[in-house]
Amino acid sequence: MKKNTSICFKPIPIQSQADLDEKLSLLKQRPKDVQLSLETAVLALDSGQPQVAVNLMHRLSRQQPRLGIAHFTLGRALSAMDDWHGASDALTTALSLDPSNGGCCARLAEALLRIGSEEEAHLLARQAMALPVLAVESFILLGDVFKEVGDLEFADCALHKALELRDDGRVHHKLGRLFWSMKKFSQSTFHHRRAVDLSPEDALCLAGLGDALISIGDAESGLRLMEKAYSLDPGNKDVASVVAFAGNTDPDNNPEQYHRQCAEMMGRLFPSCPPAFSPRHDRNPERKLRIGYLSPDFRTHAMMHWVAPLLEARHSDEFEVMCFAEGGTEDRVTEHFRSLADRWFTTTGKSAAEAARKIASLGVDILVDLAGATAGNRLDIFAFKPAPVQVAMLGFDRSTCLQAMDWRISTALADPPGEVDRWSVDRVWRLETSFCYAPPTEAPEVAAAPVLKNGFITFGFLGNPARVGRVFMEAAADLLKAIPESRLQLLCREGEDEAHQSFKRGFLSRAGVDPDRVDFRPRVLPESRFLEYYSDIDITLNSFPADGGTTICESLWMGVPVLVLDRAEALRHTGRALLTYAGMSDWVATGIEDWVGLARGWNENPQALANLRRDLRGKMLHSCVCDAPRAVRAIEDAYRGMWRAWCGKT
Repeated sequence: MKKNTSICFKPIPIQSQADLDEKLSLLKQRPKDVQLSLETAVLALDSGQPQVAVNLMHRLSRQQPRLGIAHFTLGRALSAMDDWHGASDALTTALSLDPSNGGCCARLAEALLRIGSEEEAHLLARQAMALPVLAVESFILLGDVFKEVGDLEFADCALHKALELRDDGRVHHKLGRLFWSMKKFSQSTFHHRRAVDLSPEDALCLAGLGDALISIGDAESGLRLMEKAYSLDPGNKDVASVVAFAGNTDPDNNPEQYHRQCAEMMGRLFPSCPPAFSPRHDRNPERKLRIGYLSPDFRTHAMMHWVAPLLEARHSDEFEVMCFAEGGTEDRVTEHFRSLADRWFTTTGKSAAEAARKIASLGVDILVDLAGATAGNRLDIFAFKPAPVQVAMLGFDRSTCLQAMDWRISTALADPPGEVDRWSVDRVWRLETSFCYAPPTEAPEVAAAPVLKNGFITFGFLGNPARVGRVFMEAAADLLKAIPESRLQLLCREGEDEAHQSFKRGFLSRAGVDPDRVDFRPRVLPESRFLEYYSDIDITLNSFPADGGTTICESLWMGVPVLVLDRAEALRHTGRALLTYAGMSDWVATGIEDWVGLARGWNENPQALANLRRDLRGKMLHSCVCDAPRAVRAIEDAYRGMWRAWCGKT
């Protein structure tokens, strides 16, 4: 889980609020009392009211410009409000006044990192490590900075120095995240469990272990921890995002309850704000429109296959496209997206209000979210309503439950009219065609069907391991028992991953199936090398209860048909929709028995399976799933329809 950079306001204890009110009242009588001003600002920060602290420290730093602690406290408060540029300025001043202040040095390194000055942040963090006195909290901050700039050795050193000072749950949580990034998953889990043992009521520690469990497919255990974390810290954007994103992987989830829970979380996190766009926005329904796409994934990512066609096949005479990129990771895919956009901006390090003002100043007519509740999202920007029309699409296949989101674009087959319309906060615009999947340009050729060589059928799923949990593995055990000679291939994380594999093999063992019949392949790069795994798979089993999307398409492109279990209670029917659009509706099952029966039928006719494999890429290419002009025209027609509806409002 990414570092939370949102404003996290915890409920204020009544006594803390009373103490703060008392100090504010005293300050009215003694406005020049330096010590009282500082004490009140710190209490305001501890009470979750950083704006109060900012106001107090702005005044004090003007009164006492040489008082380093005033600038330092101002920097702390601005950091809590995500104003990283302001925090950087205040902390720079504080450090110039007190160069030996290790806490200030660590906080400035964090602020510099958030505004994109990674080299400067790294250098300053190294300098801070040499200072004589550092507190546990400073070592934690430095560990974060080192981790994010890729200096994992120093991150490990900083966090272990913190442990030497105090056996602390937060430090173990940070070590858990660090070892995760180092692909040392057993050590990571050890520290996450230790963190919860030491701090069972700490939301961050609970969330860390919950996130780790969800990632291996244990949604039931992981989500219970995440929900407890959210109850303790309902202002935490990252925890709420994981609950919203991973909720559909919980086999016990009730769709209506899920939507109500998400709506409550979004309403608390992002209360409605006055619109940031000008009330004089041009309401001409037929003019050229400015479309803004906001995403953390303009890079090598599954989303690149779906977003690129939107820019490549657009009608530039009707639509101007602006991209707003969140996150510091850039690569050759980023450069390609940058070349396709008419204008390019970054939201990294900017507060939601600052980014919203910028988007509004550019006159964006329709702002499109491509992330939803996935990692790195900026739903906080959408809450400020920087564009007259706001739309969610692609990156998150369910309602964002955000009041400021006007529409969600889906397809008629994935989101048939009905219950979802009652639960969604946003309105659903249903396309009569598929979104467009851009096939990988460097994919290997389709390999011969492995069943002909092996003499047995191999099933597989090469999508996110978090999507493969209890219900999938129990169904897979039924399938392997029904076809005794068959095998299963699954994806695991690259690195030491015994706990993950043991968790999934356990379901086979308990069902009386030899656990060695499942093989694990590590996720590898580049994409072309990863796609070679499909040469060993005969049939892909789509994940459930949470459908795959990109995994289905890449499998079909590699000649491997996909068997979909379409559960009536599913939040969305992505698998059924994609297979139908690809002309493969006969591969959709409506129950476990039907699912197993379809697999057995193909197992008994390996030559037919081999023939289908040979023709599947061409079938996919000529389907509407790969028809960019058709998909983009449908989406642009949706934009125009939404815009006309807004223009018609009084």
